[in-house]
Order: sequence, then structure tokens, then C-alpha cells
Amino acid sequence: MMKRYLIFGDSLAYGAWDSEGGWADRLKRYLHQKSIDTETDRSQLFNLGIGGDNSRDILTRIETEIQPRLADFWTPVILISCGLNDTRIENGDIVVKIEEFQHNLTKIFEIANKYSDEVYYVEMPPIPGVVRFKNFEFSDERTEKYMEIAKEISEQLGVKFIAVRDKYSTKDIEEGFSRVLGHPTNRSHEIIYQTVKKELNT
Repeated sequence: MMKRYLIFGDSLAYGAWDSEGGWADRLKRYLHQKSIDTETDRSQLFNLGIGGDNSRDILTRIETEIQPRLADFWTPVILISCGLNDTRIENGDIVVKIEEFQHNLTKIFEIANKYSDEVYYVEMPPIPGVVRFKNFEFSDERTEKYMEIAKEISEQLGVKFIAVRDKYSTKDIEEGFSRVLGHPTNRSHEIIYQTVKKELNT
């Protein structure tokens, strides 16, 4: 089996501030090592995460980024990891309100389903309460509501929802996020990586 993994997301997918490159790069190293070690499995992974992206941004670019990465001998596997930036409050207002998030994610899934029979949504991890970073405000309570919507849409459109939030202990939540850097720590990325790897059955 030859699979080409395409991961769309924000700075969490990109791996900002993780010394090992984030959960997506950990998965990439694992898949590439497995390709070296076996004669039957061949995998490539493209990390298409862009810092600051929300569902609106990903909807704008996803199709044009999928198309040039298609090839007859590679089976595409698409992972979507976004939502936290949608929920942030900037200049006193939510960047992407929940109704638009629902619309955007529906369209993103519909596009992904056109090109792949394996589409996944990676849930946003928990953050410790209310976090202020730069001129943004993030809320875990608000994020949880968006994730409930994401799960509903995933079920409706046949997208595999990879639950992440329930894998965190209270200590994981506190130590898995840097308030100084405004991003998940290595600890959090390791939890996401292990969860995603298990769900992909790689």
C-alpha cells in the first residue's frame, strides 16, 4: 500500500514551538521509518499547516493544494486539524462565528471526500481555561462547543473524527500548554501524535 498523507491545519499542525516539530512531523518520521523498514508499506506525508489559519482560510486553499499532490500510484489520505483559531476573540469579536465554522467545515469535508476515501478530522486539544496571547483571547469552553459541531459534521459526512480532548488528564492540560508561547508543548503534541497514529492503524 502506498499512501500520501495530506495534513491541513494551523500552527498546531505546523508544530510551532515543539522541539520535535509537532504531532504531524512525529507522524511523518514514523511513517518514513516504517517505509524504510518494510517492503510493503510506502508512505509520504505533506504537512500543510499554516500558522494562524482558520476554517475560512483552509476552505480557500484546500482544493488547490490537494490537486497537485495527486498521483495514480499514491492513495491520498486527508487529515483536517483546525478550529481553535476560529474561536479566538480578536478586537472584541469572534473571528469565525460558529455558524460559519459549521458551513466552512462542511465544505472542507465535501471537497476532501471528492479526492479521498480516507478523511479524518483531528479534534483540537484542550487548553487551560481562558488564554490570552498577543491581542487574542482563547477559551476552552468555547472551543469545546466548536468541537461538538465538528463531531456532528464528521458523522454526517462520513469523516473519521479523531477524539483528542478526552486523552488529557488535568495535569496534561496544565503542562501541555505554554501560556508564554501561546501554543501546546511537546507533551501535548506527543498525546495527539499517539492518538492519531493509533486511529490511522498504521
